[in-house]
Amino acid sequence: MKRFVASLVASVVAVASVLVGGIGLVAPAGAQTPPVVPVPYVGVTPVRVLEPVVGGVGGGPMANGDVRTLTVTGIGSIPAAVEAVDLSVTATRQGGNPIAKIFVSTGGTATTIPALTVKSIGSRQIATVTVAPSATGEIAVRADLAADVQIDVRGYFAVDAGFTAAPSPATVLSTSTGLGGGELVGGQARPIGVLGIGGVPATGVSAVATRLVVTSTTAAGVVRLAPMGAPATAGESTRFNSASERVSSGIVGLGQDGKVQLTATVDVHASMVVDGWFDDSRGYTPIVPTTVVDNALVQPGGTVTAASGAVLPDTGISAVAVQVVATGTTVGTFSLRAGTGQETPALSVGGPTANLRGGSVVWTPVRTDGTFDVALSTGMPATRATLSVVGWTAAATVGTDTTEPTASVESPTPGTLDASESGSF
Repeated sequence: MKRFVASLVASVVAVASVLVGGIGLVAPAGAQTPPVVPVPYVGVTPVRVLEPVVGGVGGGPMANGDVRTLTVTGIGSIPAAVEAVDLSVTATRQGGNPIAKIFVSTGGTATTIPALTVKSIGSRQIATVTVAPSATGEIAVRADLAADVQIDVRGYFAVDAGFTAAPSPATVLSTSTGLGGGELVGGQARPIGVLGIGGVPATGVSAVATRLVVTSTTAAGVVRLAPMGAPATAGESTRFNSASERVSSGIVGLGQDGKVQLTATVDVHASMVVDGWFDDSRGYTPIVPTTVVDNALVQPGGTVTAASGAVLPDTGISAVAVQVVATGTTVGTFSLRAGTGQETPALSVGGPTANLRGGSVVWTPVRTDGTFDVALSTGMPATRATLSVVGWTAAATVGTDTTEPTASVESPTPGTLDASESGSF
């Protein structure tokens, strides 16, 4: 009801403005229309732009070296003009050696950091990636080794809403080449500067969207990404096995001196790029990762409700950034589901019972009480899941008109618009 009333009020104000202009009334000198501050992140009913079937959308299965150009804007409920798109990328390796890698970038550009990697033949991985489309609304997808690749657009970042996508991912760490230092040493925090690098502003940044690649040769372990100066245990964790390469996406606030830090449990090589950043005055509020689902058992085809309201403001939230970690007994698809019931892939879990998968941060819209659902695909073994909220984006608001009105005119007081009224969720 609150959202309906807010929408109705906004509609009445808009109609009244048109009528005033239509009958020739003149607005008082100095009066201005308060600007609407849009929702930074908007979740949508997923739109598939690539499917792994012959003759399917986007061209079907990908062969080794294939490059596809996909249109990701102006489709479904996604506007023609967006700052960036939020993609769910699923890949199943078909054959060949060594590791299958899927690269996603702005249409017409190249990137050295994959969206995901798949080690074993027949195994599947799912990742989320934020990428800026080209001026014509396209992205490029490249496969190193044959793979069945599926890509869904699960949301977008609005233009001029507090998030800026990097035209080309800014590399801030590459231990194999010495950029940012050599191999990470187990137990030691590595400070990483991000400001003023690769297009990232030198000031005015609250958080960055990252992609981290961990390459292990000797042992399994965990790498934690956190604001510089924060306890390592307060950061986002990426888990990896021995002789593997793991990719994870993150959203991390900046700490001391505008830096972030990486801490590994074992010696390991890592690379990291910045895919975008948030203004420090609006858009996104980073928080210390807070668990909202703690090792809950999710049954096949079932859901668990995540109650994030305790760590969020009572109102004005459009979406939350959530880190997902799960334990499975076989390969399966673990999914986040928005409050309206839409379901988008978030994580692939598999291997022995003790094998934890996860680390990537995914976006999900929330209900007005701050809840959202966690779902496991039908036909998969029960899975234990842990989810932690790492930050949130604000709902759309009408800005304040700071211009002093004339004495004969009383300016209306704008209200707060619920993000779901945009019709995108």
